[in-house]
Amino acid sequence: MIKTPMTREEALQILNIEAKEPEAGAKPNAEAEKVMERFETLYEKNQPEHNGSFYIQSKVYFAKEFLM
Repeated sequence: MIKTPMTREEALQILNIEAKEPEAGAKPNAEAEKVMERFETLYEKNQPEHNGSFYIQSKVYFAKEFLM
């Protein structure tokens, strides 16, 4: 089975971010700020040293990389 790359929808779902069209006059980096905010929160919560999941932490990391 060939693994396909992560989709934008999957990355947004992993980071729990709603997909919206940019509003007129919105800051251009607003989505990047939200991605980083969610990444930092979820990455920290899933630290293996604190009984978190390395698998979930990896998914969070790759979702951030895909969206940035």
